[in-house]
Amino acid sequence: TAGWYHACAVTKQGGAICWGWNDFGQVGNGNYITSEPQPRGVSALDGGVVAVSAGSSHSCAVGTGGAVVCWGLNDNGELGNDASVMSPTPVAVVGLTSGATALALGSGFSCALLQGGGVKCWGRNANGQLGEGNSNELTRATPVDVYGLDGGVVAIAAGENHACAVLATGAMKCWGQNSNGWLGDGTQNDSAAPVSVLLDASVTDVACGGNHTCARTTSGA
Repeated sequence: TAGWYHACAVTKQGGAICWGWNDFGQVGNGNYITSEPQPRGVSALDGGVVAVSAGSSHSCAVGTGGAVVCWGLNDNGELGNDASVMSPTPVAVVGLTSGATALALGSGFSCALLQGGGVKCWGRNANGQLGEGNSNELTRATPVDVYGLDGGVVAIAAGENHACAVLATGAMKCWGQNSNGWLGDGTQNDSAAPVSVLLDASVTDVACGGNHTCARTTSGA
């Protein structure tokens, strides 16, 4: 997984390693050395990691029991620990001590896919990228439910300021910033709640870039 200027991986032994730009502690090895030109072990994550995701300047990991931890920049509460202080070592995300299966990180916000197909997000919300149904709160330092997505989601992805989810039905929904139409709903209006992507085919997977979105259909297109 790659963020703006850093990358992370899961080892065969279940450890997490990261490398690259580290000015906010996003490499997770306990310091703020500006750059790490080779992979370093993330503090206290030398086993039991099943997935890792990198955002713009922060990172998160899921353990075997579904607990989520994050590290790096935290100006917008993107670490999910009910604080706004950055951390060069993993901190526990409030309320996600179990049950998470996948992660998607954007610029200053994070999302988790849960067992049963629900989605929770936390962090920056200026464009509605947390999907909670309103934009009144500019940041959320702990996870909130994505509106209308309490089940049935099989995959998630996050761009710079938007996120998307694939449903078991093959439909896709996106939320957040939409200045250039990357929510795929035929408009350029931001949305604080998931909107349906205008697709004429069922999809199986989704990937979000900084300001665009792509999906793979069941036919392989």
